[in-house]
Amino acid sequence: MTRRPKRTAAQLKAKVDAQRRMQSARVNAQALDRAKAKTGSDGKTAQLLHTTPQRISDYRKGRRPMGPAQAARLAYFLGDPILSCVALALADATKVS
Repeated sequence: MTRRPKRTAAQLKAKVDAQRRMQSARVNAQALDRAKAKTGSDGKTAQLLHTTPQRISDYRKGRRPMGPAQAARLAYFLGDPILSCVALALADATKVS
């Protein structure tokens, strides 16, 4: 029986962080998809959030965390609870380096 090499604490933390970013990207992508369905395009969604279409793409793919201001605008537009969306955005912003 072959033994797996033990992972260091840094490797485990990196794996957990990557999983959290992917989960956050899925949540952002779902919200952005709902906003896109309402506005008709990512460009109009970007205008709504006072940002660029490239940033919308970055949020959707998990390359950049959504800021609290954008999260609040998006939540308000979608009718979602604003405080919980802002809290998630702040948690993402503090953990991504």
